[in-house]
Amino acid sequence: METYEGFVAKMTGEVKQDTCATTNKTQGEDGKDTLISCKQLWRTISGKCYKVTKSTVSKKLDEASLMIQQGLEFYHPPNPSTDVEIHKEISPPIYKILFKLRTFLRLDIKITFQLLQHYLIHTFRGERKELVKYLETEESTQLFMLDFAAFYRSERIHLLQCINIIVTHCGNKKHPLSDCYTDVIEKIPDDILELMFSQLISALNVCTPTLLTHGELMVPAQQQQWCQSYLYELMQIINNLFFCLKGYQTSSFNLLKTLQLCMRNDFGKVLPGGCEKYPALIEIICYLEVMLVLLATGLHTEDLFKLLSNSDALDEVNRIVSAMDQKGAHGVIVMGWAFIKNIIADDEEQKTLAESNLENLYGNFDDVCSFLSQLLSNPIFQEPTELSSIAHDLIYKLLHWIVNHNIRDGLDSQPLYKCVTTALVHPEFKKHFWTEDQDRGLHILLIDSSRKFPVDYLSFSSLIELLSRDEHSIVSNLVKYLRTLPTFTERLTPNLKDVLVKKIDDNTNICTQAHYPLYSNQMIPLGTTGNFSTNDNELIVWDYKFSFFDVILSEIEKLFGEMSYGVQNLQPKTVANVTVSMKILANIVHSGFIVEGDMVLPVEAAIELMAKFTDVLEPPNQLLANCLDIVTYLWMDYRDEMYFKLDVIKFLPHVNSLDISPISCINGKFHCGGNGMLQLLMESQLNWDTGPGVDFINLVRLALALLNMTLRLKTTKDMNYLCPLEAKIMYYPNDKNHLRILHSTVDYIYHTFNPNLPTLAVELMRSFAMV
Repeated sequence: METYEGFVAKMTGEVKQDTCATTNKTQGEDGKDTLISCKQLWRTISGKCYKVTKSTVSKKLDEASLMIQQGLEFYHPPNPSTDVEIHKEISPPIYKILFKLRTFLRLDIKITFQLLQHYLIHTFRGERKELVKYLETEESTQLFMLDFAAFYRSERIHLLQCINIIVTHCGNKKHPLSDCYTDVIEKIPDDILELMFSQLISALNVCTPTLLTHGELMVPAQQQQWCQSYLYELMQIINNLFFCLKGYQTSSFNLLKTLQLCMRNDFGKVLPGGCEKYPALIEIICYLEVMLVLLATGLHTEDLFKLLSNSDALDEVNRIVSAMDQKGAHGVIVMGWAFIKNIIADDEEQKTLAESNLENLYGNFDDVCSFLSQLLSNPIFQEPTELSSIAHDLIYKLLHWIVNHNIRDGLDSQPLYKCVTTALVHPEFKKHFWTEDQDRGLHILLIDSSRKFPVDYLSFSSLIELLSRDEHSIVSNLVKYLRTLPTFTERLTPNLKDVLVKKIDDNTNICTQAHYPLYSNQMIPLGTTGNFSTNDNELIVWDYKFSFFDVILSEIEKLFGEMSYGVQNLQPKTVANVTVSMKILANIVHSGFIVEGDMVLPVEAAIELMAKFTDVLEPPNQLLANCLDIVTYLWMDYRDEMYFKLDVIKFLPHVNSLDISPISCINGKFHCGGNGMLQLLMESQLNWDTGPGVDFINLVRLALALLNMTLRLKTTKDMNYLCPLEAKIMYYPNDKNHLRILHSTVDYIYHTFNPNLPTLAVELMRSFAMV
């Protein structure tokens, strides 16, 4: 029988002939149920951490094949027969700790044993005697178990990320390891999509752990930790299914299965108890499930008619959708399904019925658009990822159809404009916009909003602001369009109508008196024809060409006029109009467009606006930021002039006295949360290629590099005392010193996600050793 000390010696690497200490897998004597270290597997198959050959990746994927097939189901619950088997094979002290872990995690004891090996090899810091002594007290044992539970949760999320890499890139010929991912899927005996469905079903069947089911350590704090981890896992499982489904042909059966699964938790509304304390994560799950169903419809492909292949499944989809309440997530599905039914209707009677069903969508149209705006505003759809691109593609097609069918009279829905402007931020959405016919889709929305401008200033301007965030050639064409807008809209009171307008016939009116509708010298000439709006009989649309930039100048002058009576008299509408206008100008200048003609005065007004608000206690910050953007973009061509103007108005930040010490610099750049903070941040993300986790890791890398370079600036090596920075680093941490730089730096040596960070940490430790 193996002794406890012998077990610990093996697991901590002190017995060199032990193969478990030199490989990333453990297995029983029969060679079955191989458990791979998922963190090490991810480092190998992602190709991000170090160079690996295809043969090495293929070998690791073959070893992990069972785990890839089963996903989190691989970590199966306790089995009494396995408990007896393990109890016979190992010593009582080992079995005691294993049984505690197995109970707390509700995990098969054999899997627990293999995980413990990986924990001691890759995570545990210390020698054999330290571990033996550490587990002598109940308090230390509990801390050990909690740390092991965190390790187990990390392994689970790494396994899901490994699966994500495989299903996302298996068909991507641009990825250097695509063939390896395709091979492992082809070797799996079962259909990979069915396996992904099975993994989601298992995730939806779990219950919140309790003291009764998981033992005395499952206190409320640990329950909350479990709920948070569960939601992260559920997000990743849905994400994996999304990319797997993307590679399959459209079918009504897959659509039905997807819809049924999403309805089981009602798009995130029905989850294990305790999960409601994480509304932001639940919101993401809801959005992911909506996108999953829209993807299953085939909306992103030309395969919509394949939905007709299974009439029984299609009838069941119709039944489920018809029972939805048409609000929020349900409303998006109902609207999307109405769109699809309209397309796949195979005779005139069905098409007429489908179009008549659109009448039912009117009442909740604004609610659906608001939901889509919130969805697209979520950070996971703002990042430059494939998930984000596909989501914007799906929603673009949906909005394109909405606008084409004009299901809202006059397209006057502000939530619709908000949704479109939110979507246009994404390059995928903007690409669709510029490639479609200019008399269809969202171009209709742009034309319609231009016919209400400048009375409805923000709807049109918000669209222009987003479209102006583009390359020089596109912005040049946009400016050309803005300088010759074909119609000018004016609001006329009944009294002004009698003075300024004469009706010629039922469809035409004529201007009987030249007048200036704007704050500046923008004149509607005598004899200009126009038509009153069908939705608002006070709005007249003049057939009069004018420049958008003249209107901007008018709004700026209006703002100055309001300021002359005090800042308290500023109208929020005027501030909002000028704010978006200055952003448009900043975008145009940033594109490299030469400022000339009617753009000169509005651009020069940026400096004047900054001067006006310099001494205001609570200025409109976004407006000033947009003005500063204009100055920044002009800086390269007009450096001296811009600097002089900023210096005159004293806008740039300045201080009279500044005492910056090395310690304050390090306090401002060095994050001492350690590697654990970085790991938690990364594991909370769906995508490990971009996002705040990646940005934060790069920031820590910069901090380590700066600290290292600072240490090398010591004037002489012969000093027999420590400089303030060195002393701060070498002090033992206490209440007066919270830097903990040594501890954090050592922790970064074990960082997983970026291979450069451990290298920097080692170099910094070398510099510390030379202090």
